[in-house]
Amino acid sequence: MQRLVAKYEEILRLRRTAPGGTALEARPALRALAQEFPGALRELDALPEPEIVARIEALRAVASGAPEAPWMRVLESYHRHFRGALGLKRALAAGSLEALDAGAVSWLPQRAAVHRPPGGRLQPLVIGRVAEELGLHASHVSAALKTRLVG
Repeated sequence: MQRLVAKYEEILRLRRTAPGGTALEARPALRALAQEFPGALRELDALPEPEIVARIEALRAVASGAPEAPWMRVLESYHRHFRGALGLKRALAAGSLEALDAGAVSWLPQRAAVHRPPGGRLQPLVIGRVAEELGLHASHVSAALKTRLVG
């Protein structure tokens, strides 16, 4: 969960510094955030600041012994599987599977779907993988990804 805390802290930092900085200055930080947490840029754009703060607080509470909320495990799995799928997609586009990490290797059985995802989007494949891993229905995964803690 500590990685998710770091993600939301970075989203909050970017949100708070964006008005004073230029898009060019933020580009490396945005790229790093998107690489480690695919889908996080959407959260940066969509989540209101109180929601970001509430997520940080909820994740920190877990480190202090509070129980995990279902959305936490879903997000952790979602980012991990999305990174793997994107890694394989990039490798397939480059024509070399030699430098795949474990996350990308786990997608090899679905390489055709990753290379040319149905509807052109990887997200449904990733949601399906998360659902399978966590023993949830895909609709529950989608709902957990949209969970709001504030208003």
